[in-house]
Amino acid sequence: MRILLGLFVTALLLLGNEVERIESIVNDVTKLRQNYEGCRAQLAAVERGEGGNSDEKMLALQREIQSQRDLYEREIERMKNELIVSEKKLVLVTRSLKDAKEKKGEYKQHLNAQQQVAGKQKSTQVKTVYVTADAASCPDPNPFPKLLMKKEYTAMKSNGTLKSSAGKEAVEKRTHFKARAFRMKNRARVYDAPKGKVIATWEAKTSFTSGEKEGDWIRITGYFIDKKWRPNRDREMWVEKKNTISR
Repeated sequence: MRILLGLFVTALLLLGNEVERIESIVNDVTKLRQNYEGCRAQLAAVERGEGGNSDEKMLALQREIQSQRDLYEREIERMKNELIVSEKKLVLVTRSLKDAKEKKGEYKQHLNAQQQVAGKQKSTQVKTVYVTADAASCPDPNPFPKLLMKKEYTAMKSNGTLKSSAGKEAVEKRTHFKARAFRMKNRARVYDAPKGKVIATWEAKTSFTSGEKEGDWIRITGYFIDKKWRPNRDREMWVEKKNTISR
């Protein structure tokens, strides 16, 4: 941007200097023409007999007129050459100004495009640093001889037919309590059901909310992203109570 501004100012200065030179050339030509016309007027007066008929005076005026004419022609030739040079410089300055304006416009367009892209990236960026999914790399061994589907587990629990590995009837039931905030005591796994499958691993001090429990398990009903609470409505998420601290 500074380079374009410097080029623009330099072009304006060059253009101003060339305009001043052209004005000076025009003034010089005007003065020479006036002197030449004055000499010719004096010669015409002598030829008409005004102011005395002096041969010497006439010859002097003729010599003066010839001298002024030669000087006038030389100045005209010199000025023509300077005008040609000035015209070429003016063309270069005009092109430089045009290029500077175009580059300035392109720079503004590029800057606006970068700002728009940066704004879109900032608005769509999502941070998910608090969860590390490792269900595939670190599978949790299932203590039961047979895995139950979620519907089967719920149905058996509701009709009282769900039994432990020792054959005793399961007595653990899901209960509700006043919702409050918790945080992870240490790095621990998150399951899709009590003693279910591992779906993620949460780091220590990760905060969440809960209002339900089942035995030694707490259900995650909401969590925080960028210090904003988000309800958990998409799937079941459970953690062991021993790995949590009530806030």
